Amino acid sequence: MRRLPLILTLLIPACAAASPLEEGDRQFRLGRYDLALESYQLAAEGQPDSELLQARIGSARHELVLLHARELLHLEQPYRVLEVLQTAEGMRPGSPYAAALRDRAHRKIGADYAEEGRDFFSAEQPSAALQAFTQALAYDPDNAIAVEGLELSQQRLDAQERLGEEYFFLGLEELEAGIEDRARTAFEHAATQWGDHTRAGELLEEVSVLLAQRSRLQAAEYLDLGLIGPAWMALRDADHLAPGDPEVEARLAELENSMLADLDLDSAELAILGGYPARALEAVSAALERDAQGLEGRTEQLRLEAEALAGSQRYVRARMCEMDGLTARSVKLLEEIVALGIPGFEDVPARLEQAKQRLAGAEASYREALEAEGAGDLERYLEKLRETVRLARDYQDASQRLRLLTARAGD
Repeated sequence: MRRLPLILTLLIPACAAASPLEEGDRQFRLGRYDLALESYQLAAEGQPDSELLQARIGSARHELVLLHARELLHLEQPYRVLEVLQTAEGMRPGSPYAAALRDRAHRKIGADYAEEGRDFFSAEQPSAALQAFTQALAYDPDNAIAVEGLELSQQRLDAQERLGEEYFFLGLEELEAGIEDRARTAFEHAATQWGDHTRAGELLEEVSVLLAQRSRLQAAEYLDLGLIGPAWMALRDADHLAPGDPEVEARLAELENSMLADLDLDSAELAILGGYPARALEAVSAALERDAQGLEGRTEQLRLEAEALAGSQRYVRARMCEMDGLTARSVKLLEEIVALGIPGFEDVPARLEQAKQRLAGAEASYREALEAEGAGDLERYLEKLRETVRLARDYQDASQRLRLLTARAGD
């Protein structure tokens, strides 16, 4: 029991709070560099000139920068890692930890470039692939994909160079022989291998312009002969060989418009032959809306033929309606013929006047029939209905009324 005060005396200092320096060291060992830095800075407030504390503060800050670099590496931001590591090296040059992180960032960048090079190579772009693989090896000389890709890309470029050379000299031979179209094809293949900004591309453009000029002249000759289809094809060739010529594009649009209008008129002819004047007139109107040149005579002729056909069809139907006592229908058809104003139907006005008179008589008889019905005079009602039907069998519901009345009388 006499030893108890001594034990308490020994425990009191151990339970006392640790100093800021000791707490900073403890947090540093645990990898909690932000808390360690706070403790070191707190300790330095009382000892601002302490070299030991300043060294501790510098170590904590350096570890925090390295920790940030590691986090960026996990987030796959290798370029940011390199930027952060520049700060770390300024703080502690030659740090092995910074060097290790830099190597990892370089390998990541190299792997990205290698993947990009592989995509370019698969897309048949060996030149871009070569550049990407070269960049990959600049960051990571041991990248196996980049090493192999660089060799394959160079082989592909060498093969393209040889193939382009063969086509180029073939094009020169064809050009010397005066076979420009075959020369153009050879230069086109050569430019595909070498690129558009090479001598092959220049010759391709020169020959294309020459052939385009010939196609334009040929198109003009076809037009003089009235051959719209061949002229259109020649202009299409000219536009393909030297695209962007506003004169060629305008002429092409004009010819295409004429061809479409011609098709409309062909449809009108077929409609007339088939006995469909309304369709023919619609097709003629479509052709007129295109405002094509050189089709005015044909357009007018087809319009007249369609209107004549429409008049003939109405004339026949009107005659049949007259024979069948369908006066109201015949009046409508005869009025439509008069409205067309086409020659060849000189008897229509007189027939129309007669039909209108019969229709007026039918109207008067029908009105009297309704009055008789209202007065209960069934005999007169029947008489006037018969008179109405005799004058115009299709006047309103006169025929239906007469059938009902006759059926009742029979019952």
